[in-house]
Amino acid sequence: ILPHFTPRARFLMGVCMSVELNTWFLIARRVFNKQGFSPWKLDIPYFVSVRVKLISILFYITWITIRCGIYPYLLYVMIFTIHRSKEYQDILHIIKIGAMMQFIFVCLNAKWSLDLFNSKIR
Repeated sequence: ILPHFTPRARFLMGVCMSVELNTWFLIARRVFNKQGFSPWKLDIPYFVSVRVKLISILFYITWITIRCGIYPYLLYVMIFTIHRSKEYQDILHIIKIGAMMQFIFVCLNAKWSLDLFNSKIR
């Protein structure tokens, strides 16, 4: 709702929506691999192996790029760059609400990243 009323801050919504690409790969991992094959086993059919590996690789690339890179950087942009800009002073209260929500998302992504990568280490 916030970007609808503040056109100058709409780019923030676009960046935040990029996480849906990663969510699509998460869903695709479950839908296209209902048998639960490990993507790195050698004894599964070639087409299934390539599909499962490709989706898994793209899932991890988008996870690290978006959730561990872009989201924390966006929080930095919201707090330090936009907060100091004179161009956004009239909508600063809205940006602060967005920054608080972004901080929550960054914390959740950090927790989920630790859970995801710890499960792979075990």
